[in-house]
Amino acid sequence: MSFEEVARKFLEAVTSELDTYTSIKGKIFSGINSVTLETPGHIHFAKNGRAPGKNPPLDAMLQLVRSKNILFDGMDSRGTAFAMQAIIAKKGTKNYKPNAPDTMEEAISKYQNVYMQELGESVLVEIDDLLKREMQEVWNEQGRLFKNFKI
Repeated sequence: MSFEEVARKFLEAVTSELDTYTSIKGKIFSGINSVTLETPGHIHFAKNGRAPGKNPPLDAMLQLVRSKNILFDGMDSRGTAFAMQAIIAKKGTKNYKPNAPDTMEEAISKYQNVYMQELGESVLVEIDDLLKREMQEVWNEQGRLFKNFKI
């Protein structure tokens, strides 16, 4: 299995863990030498709640209001989002867990050992293949030199 395949499999496991907490799902992108997971910025709050005292981001509230079709009487989606912001800032959310561990670190650590082992095996196979090719080239070169050598 290649590095990209192992990395993608790892990030798919991590995002499947996180996707259960929010309607916005993680996205995996592959670059030339990288694989990246993009998750919603509010994933920690979606899982562990928010303490009273600070407004959640308006964009996140608008997305929630629109995705769940929530409208307070006499308000449009923006007004509903502002009202929900004020309620959360005053009371927090019901699922708030004080001192909860970082959600991303928790998900990564859950799958890290399995994929570190797979990645290690993948690297060993690549190194072994590289060494075999290098040794074959040396062997071929030495063989050509011996053919030209006369006693």
